[in-house]
Amino acid sequence: MREKKHTGIVINSKPIFEKDKRIDIFTDTQGRKSFILKRGQTKPYPFSGALEPLNLVHIESYQGKSMVYIKQCSLQQSFPQIRQNFNALSLAGYILDILKKATQPHQKNTALYTLTHQTLLQLNEIVKNKSQHTLRKIQHHFEHHFLFHEGLLEPNTTQTHQQFREQFYLYTGKLITAPILLNDIINA
Repeated sequence: MREKKHTGIVINSKPIFEKDKRIDIFTDTQGRKSFILKRGQTKPYPFSGALEPLNLVHIESYQGKSMVYIKQCSLQQSFPQIRQNFNALSLAGYILDILKKATQPHQKNTALYTLTHQTLLQLNEIVKNKSQHTLRKIQHHFEHHFLFHEGLLEPNTTQTHQQFREQFYLYTGKLITAPILLNDIINA
């Protein structure tokens, strides 16, 4: 049994089969990967809470006959401020949705991983500091750099959020729903 180590952002965690959980993680070295947590729905693991969406985790895995299983997991960062603010959580969910719909399994994309991690760090920090930084600016920054890294936008080009969603659909064939923001300013 050959073990591997991965660091990444948890995108999704959902039940699979009768007792297991499927965990999708956007890793720094291998892009989006799916892992199985054996008996993840029934057995309390000490690291189960770490495998929730938005968390940055370090996992040890091993290859089974047809699936990759999680052996161990440690939480690296949980972005607690994002989880306490509806608007920030909505924007973070939007970013994770983009990752789910725009990436293919095992498609390494270091630039997108770095962009996502930095955006989550920035979002967490502005909520923590109750900054006047607007969420739409963060959204626009992520959208712009996403399109740029995917080769779909020139560096000095700007576009609206609606134009991004249209471009995203043309690129992926998948619809993306804009985040619901009750207010654009964090501390309002």
